Amino acid sequence: MSNLLTNSFFCPDCGQEIDCSITREHYSCTNVSCNWVSTPENLIDIAYKGVGISRVLSNLFPYDFNFSGVHCASMEGFLRSLVESYVETQKEICKLSGFNAYTTKFALRVTC
Repeated sequence: MSNLLTNSFFCPDCGQEIDCSITREHYSCTNVSCNWVSTPENLIDIAYKGVGISRVLSNLFPYDFNFSGVHCASMEGFLRSLVESYVETQKEICKLSGFNAYTTKFALRVTC
């Protein structure tokens, strides 16, 4: 499993940071007093192109919800909307899901 943001994750048993910059079948904690070793059962590679729970946990997965009265089509659309300063633009971005939300370079600007 490779974490694209930090190339590391934390051991669920002791909290030690584990380097995952090199993709491996299994990871183990480097803390000498910890015996944690990853298995396919205790790691999930969250990916929109994955299957089952790994796909559903992706920010890109279409999931309708309302936040403060605004309809959102996915968590990715909601998160992308937060960088916009115009409320109407935020609402439009919230309607996006999947790669449409991920790749948005929203050019819509509301003028008053």
